[in-house]
Amino acid sequence: MVSGMNLSEYEKRWVVTGVALNKVLLPDLRSFVNQEVQKEYTNLVSSHSIHVQTTGSSLGKWLKVRLKYENINCNENYKLANGKYDYSKFDFKVGNHVDLAKLYLLPFMAKFNSFDEHCDLSAVLNLLGSVRVFPTAIQAAAKNVRDQVRNYWAHCNFTEWDAAKFQRSFKNMDNLIRKLGLASNDETKLLNELHDWNTKG
Repeated sequence: MVSGMNLSEYEKRWVVTGVALNKVLLPDLRSFVNQEVQKEYTNLVSSHSIHVQTTGSSLGKWLKVRLKYENINCNENYKLANGKYDYSKFDFKVGNHVDLAKLYLLPFMAKFNSFDEHCDLSAVLNLLGSVRVFPTAIQAAAKNVRDQVRNYWAHCNFTEWDAAKFQRSFKNMDNLIRKLGLASNDETKLLNELHDWNTKG
C-alpha cells in the first residue's frame, strides 16, 4: 500500500483513489463493457443492419443519443471548407462492437481499437453512462463515479481530498460494482479489493 512516501494525508488519499480507480475498478469495468457492447452490436446488426448501413439508412440517433460517425472509418478526414463534416462522404458501416462504442464518445476519447489499456477510465465510464444496453441504475452509478470521483481525481486539487471526500469516492465505486450484476464471486473479490485500498491504502 502507500507507505514510505513523503506525502500529505490529502495526497495519499488522492494516490489511493487513483489506484482504486485505475488498477482495481477499470480492468473489470472494461471487460464488462466489452461484453455488453458486443451484445448491443449483435442486436443492432439484426434489427438495423448497422454493419452495412449507408448515408440514407444510417441511425442518426439511437434512443436519443446522437451517434458520432466521425469517430470511425477515417470519417474525421471529410470536412468542408467551413470546418464542418461532409457527411455525404462518410462511411457509415459499423464493422464491429468497438466501432459501435466509439459512436458514443467524444472524438478525443475514441482513440482505441480494442477494449485494452488504450480504452481508458473516462471512455469506459462514459460508455456505461450512455449506451442503451446498460440499465438506468448502472448509468446513474457510472455517472456518479465519473462526475464525483474520476473527474475530481483527474483534475486534482489536493485540498479537496479530505477524509469525507475519500470515503464518498469509495462508496460511489462500491455502489457501481453492486449495480453491475456480476457473478457473486467476482463481485465479492472486487469489493474486497476496494475495501482493502480504502482501509489499508
